Amino acid sequence: LTEDRFRALEALSFEWDLYGGLWNSRFEELKSYVKRYGDANVPQNFVENKALAYWVQTQRRQYILLKAGKKSHLTNERIAALNSVDFPWGGTKDDKWRRHFEELKFYKKNT
Repeated sequence: LTEDRFRALEALSFEWDLYGGLWNSRFEELKSYVKRYGDANVPQNFVENKALAYWVQTQRRQYILLKAGKKSHLTNERIAALNSVDFPWGGTKDDKWRRHFEELKFYKKNT
C-alpha cells in the first residue's frame, strides 16, 4: 500500500481494524443493556439481542485464553472498558447463580 493510497483511505475514515469496530459497537450495546437492566449479566439466551449474548460469551472465552497466555483479541484497554461496566467475567458459582437469577428476573418481567 503506497503512502498516497494510505492517506486516501485515511481521508475516508477507513476502518482498519474491522474486529475493533465490531467490538466497540457491541460494547456500546452492552452499555445500553447495563443502562436498561442495571448490570452487565447478559443471559446466554438473550432473545432480544442474540449477537450481544454471543459477544459477551466470547469476551469471557478470550479472557480465559489471555490468562492462559494464549492468543487473544482481548487487550488491556478492552478489559478496562468491560470492568468499567462491572462485567461479570464468570467462572464462579456466584456469577453463575447471579446470571441465572437475572435470566429469571427477565423471564418474570416479560411473561
